[in-house]
Amino acid sequence: MGNEKSSNLLTVITVSIAIFLTNMDISIVNIALPTLSKIYNVDTSEVSRVILMYLLSMVSFLLVCGKLSDIKGSERIFKYGFAVFTISSLLCSLAPNLHFLNIFRFAQGIGGAMLLATFGAIVVKYLPADKRGRAFGFIIVFGGVGYALGAPVGGLLIQYLSWRWIFLINIPIGIGAMFLANSVLNKKNPTTPLKNKFDILGALLSFVGLISFLYMLNSGKDAGWLSLKSVTLFFVSILCFILFIFQEKKFPSPIMDITVFRNKHLAFGLLTIIFAIMILGGMNFLFPFFFDFVRKLSPGQTGLLLMIFPLTTTLVSPVSGYFSDKKSPKLICCLAMIFLTISCILFFFFNIERTYYFIIFSFIIFGISVAMFSTSNTTLIMSHATAGNEGMLSASLSVFTKLGSAIGISFFEIIYSLKFTNKADFIVQTNKIVDGFRNAALFGVVVGILGVLAAIISKEKR
Repeated sequence: MGNEKSSNLLTVITVSIAIFLTNMDISIVNIALPTLSKIYNVDTSEVSRVILMYLLSMVSFLLVCGKLSDIKGSERIFKYGFAVFTISSLLCSLAPNLHFLNIFRFAQGIGGAMLLATFGAIVVKYLPADKRGRAFGFIIVFGGVGYALGAPVGGLLIQYLSWRWIFLINIPIGIGAMFLANSVLNKKNPTTPLKNKFDILGALLSFVGLISFLYMLNSGKDAGWLSLKSVTLFFVSILCFILFIFQEKKFPSPIMDITVFRNKHLAFGLLTIIFAIMILGGMNFLFPFFFDFVRKLSPGQTGLLLMIFPLTTTLVSPVSGYFSDKKSPKLICCLAMIFLTISCILFFFFNIERTYYFIIFSFIIFGISVAMFSTSNTTLIMSHATAGNEGMLSASLSVFTKLGSAIGISFFEIIYSLKFTNKADFIVQTNKIVDGFRNAALFGVVVGILGVLAAIISKEKR
């Protein structure tokens, strides 16, 4: 019994480090975006690609990595993920310009995809069903710590050293995690390889479709939404999406089992992720610009302020995980979406004169909603896992999470910058920045209401 408890704990810690790293690398880079925009003299649309390339890579490769984990074993893909993530972090720190940084961030996203596509499957395989809610709660705590530390640590590193250190800090953590994973995850036999071919065409269609759609969102404002470039990218993405569905239906071992979406409760659970993470990703992208350009805070000060909501998430996640096990994950998920919508209403009132007490209160409500949603929705989704599709469903969970973040950043950035007539506006026109931020918050309210409706229809499998 003691050995089993120890093994379960080490497994959860190993998985938690993976979530810690992938989450920290969003918030720690996010805090650097205003600095990068000043160094390279680019607007929010261009600098957002540093985040979007990371998310795009994750979204594009999550399904591939999830299927490979079902074929080759989730443990093997998980371990390789740490190696890829660590090496690409070193390359990001050495990037000579923004173009190369985007390329290396794409590579870093592949490593993140390998980790995120497999963590849910490892929890399901290694832990008993009655412990998984608490395990996911513990994992979310580590993810919250990553988010919480990313902002202040990144701010201090940028303020006193250089933006390159936000990537160098990943290297010792990644090396230590590789040794731990190699030790802990060898205690059980990996999945028996399946005797099926890999769905190369499905993987290619999903990759081209996703990259076309997200690139269209990011470049449409500058190129023109009705320009040949934007229209072509849109139709390519739609065509790839349609062909992907047909391919997955007929292929004997698809990278995504489309039939699972016939389950209405699971499908709307995944749709709820899109709405929730759109708000989280979009608002988190805009916060550093608001506090830097409107409130005139240093990166270190902004980082400390932005630590509040992920720190709140960290503290509340274990409680949310407990109630997800004891009560209904659906109920917790619905309440989370309501709190998330209220958060956006509070963000609407942010301006140059708003007190920090109000801002801190808003971030606490935001953090509570994220904690409630993350643990309950993960428990709800993974309750539908069956033997042999844990990796696919875990990857789908992460795909919808990162896709929601990428879509959120794109849409929120578009709405935020609608009032900017030139590149100088996003730095010097304080009133336009405040108006853009308020418009984005209102958009968040609409998205939150849609999320509440989706959460009501979702349901866990008992």
